[in-house]
Amino acid sequence: MIGSGGTENNSFTAANSTSGATSPIEIAASSPTLQGIDGASDPANLGARGATDLSGTATATLNANFPTGYAGFYSLKYEISQQQYTDFLNYISRNQQNTRTATSLGNGTTSITNRFVLSGGSSVSDRNGIRCDGTVEAFDPLRFYCDLDGNGTGGGVNDGKALACNYLSWADVAAYLDWSGLRPLTELEYEKAARGTRAAVADAYAWGNVVATAATGLTGAGSDEEIATNSSANVNFGSEAGVAGPMRVGSFATSGSSRNASGAGFSGILAFSGNVWERCVTVGNGTGRNFNGSHGNGVLTPAGDANSTSWPGADAVGAGFRGGAWSAVAARLEISDRERAAEVETGRESGSGGRGARSAPAISPIIGSL
Repeated sequence: MIGSGGTENNSFTAANSTSGATSPIEIAASSPTLQGIDGASDPANLGARGATDLSGTATATLNANFPTGYAGFYSLKYEISQQQYTDFLNYISRNQQNTRTATSLGNGTTSITNRFVLSGGSSVSDRNGIRCDGTVEAFDPLRFYCDLDGNGTGGGVNDGKALACNYLSWADVAAYLDWSGLRPLTELEYEKAARGTRAAVADAYAWGNVVATAATGLTGAGSDEEIATNSSANVNFGSEAGVAGPMRVGSFATSGSSRNASGAGFSGILAFSGNVWERCVTVGNGTGRNFNGSHGNGVLTPAGDANSTSWPGADAVGAGFRGGAWSAVAARLEISDRERAAEVETGRESGSGGRGARSAPAISPIIGSL
């Protein structure tokens, strides 16, 4: 089901539902027809109360291979971590590294003041500790490392290697996924993975109810065992002063935690609500609707951008935000909230991260006898 039957901002709904609680739509084998919200629109068509370019009774269709969440797909259990993005940076060329960071690191540069390269500052900002040295070779690829404690030595116990990576632009996420042989999630897949096959719950978060308990402090801050100090917490949101940035990926889950306690979606995917924003392909404009679900091929352009032609480009048209972040208010964490679903943002935000997906391979039926 797409849409929850609640009152989330810009939520999906039956296209003829113009006010009040929304009307969820079931996604079937055939891709839905999108239509503007209007009393004269077809109730079988998929509309949205906002974050879409359709008005009146205008209709649009998705690419024939657009991943709607009906067919099987895999999603990373965790958001991209700071160590994972660091590893990516350390495998690409100097020119590509310069594109995939905020600090100017181009050929010929030997002295770097703003060493924390994703926030583009001289010190840790909003718990992003990815950095390079202050003195570097003029033309060789740089070496990056996690240094959350700011002592100049990378890879320490408290250096934030397992923290979700923030300050990622859409182009950064796309490049990482292309290099990894993955692809972006679509916003329809986001709702499917969070809600699963269960009936929609109005205004619910990723764990299936409307109760969210924010982490207010950290134990083992920056380590691979970082957890919230308040044991009842199941999500990172609200700009809590005792957290002040993204937490360790999967930090609310234990070997015996329930879906609610771990903040997990229906399929066990963690932090679909809160921590860092999910960068999903939107159905809110034509560029997003043209996405064909192709996977990355492990190769970037010389400039360091993804080269997958059906993906939203470096201009971020066709990509949006879902699921909220550590700095977001509770309403942004709701599964069906689409406040930023089609927002075009090319920059790096302190709450913006991502994760990847792959389509499950199609299995042909066996014909005849074995």
